[in-house]
Amino acid sequence: MAARAVMVNLLPPELQPPRPSSFRRLGKVAGVLLLGGILMLYPAFLVAGRATAEDLRDVEEELASYLPREQEARALEERINTLRRQKAEMEAVVRERRKWSELLEELGAALPAQVWMTELEVASSGEILFTGRATSLAAVGKFLAAVQSLPFWQEVELRSVQAVPEDKTLLEFTIRAAFAES
Repeated sequence: MAARAVMVNLLPPELQPPRPSSFRRLGKVAGVLLLGGILMLYPAFLVAGRATAEDLRDVEEELASYLPREQEARALEERINTLRRQKAEMEAVVRERRKWSELLEELGAALPAQVWMTELEVASSGEILFTGRATSLAAVGKFLAAVQSLPFWQEVELRSVQAVPEDKTLLEFTIRAAFAES
């Protein structure tokens, strides 16, 4: 076995040279390796950044090509919604429209033999005025009762009855009614 050499330093500690530390060397090696790694990875980051910028540019170009289509699609969607609203309004009109032929047939059937209509006026408020002539007050009463019994009307009331100036044997009457709610 070889003998180990032992060194003894007799200088006071403040004058002794610093001892080489294995931790210092390890720190220097780690620092150099870290710096070398960073220097090697930096170009890779630059290349990846450029590739990402190119991808972003491509996506923006593609997005720009979709914008007019998107605006056109929104305009078409608005048109579809408008047409749906119009359709709903038209269906409501069809559902609630009055069948005048049926109404006039029922009204004609309700007229007693002594009563005839001279005027039928429909107001924008949904009211209707029946003006007619009759030979007796009883015939006017029968007609009023018949109109009240029809399903088309509500709030039926006799407005006036008076003798016709040209012929005192005839009565002229006016009946007001409102269309019944559907």
